[in-house]
Amino acid sequence: MSNNDSDQKTTKQHDHLVLHYFNEYIVKPSEFYCTCQRGDVDRLRELLPTIPYHERVWQLEPNGDMALHAAVRGSHASVVALLFTHGFSRIAINKKNKTAYEMASNNDIRSLFHRSIDEFQSRFIDQNINQTLEILDLNYNTHDQVVYNNANDAIQSR
Repeated sequence: MSNNDSDQKTTKQHDHLVLHYFNEYIVKPSEFYCTCQRGDVDRLRELLPTIPYHERVWQLEPNGDMALHAAVRGSHASVVALLFTHGFSRIAINKKNKTAYEMASNNDIRSLFHRSIDEFQSRFIDQNINQTLEILDLNYNTHDQVVYNNANDAIQSR
């Protein structure tokens, strides 16, 4: 073997080790992401309370996806549903500017992204408007009374 061949072999081995180190320690996705990717609902239930909200909902993994994208790609409907109940955004995008909905390969997964009529209606509209108005009226009157009392106190103290 010539000296040049030996140098090339050593360089390839070095490159392989560097790549292995890079992949294993730097580009390794989080356990949370891998759990969603595998569809492991039991482990996911254990992990959810331990991870801060902003990290689990908005964290881009080294591959450019979020945990929701991984669950959708794996067609893990129960994981997707669980993520939604824990506040995951239906409109979050990955590095390729794709939502998880756009990556869904079947209608069963896509249907999980649609809100029910009841959920949609109650999101911005109060179902018991009389109670809401009573609360507003009570707060308004209380505020007015406080302002009135403060004004009277100020006048009487002169």
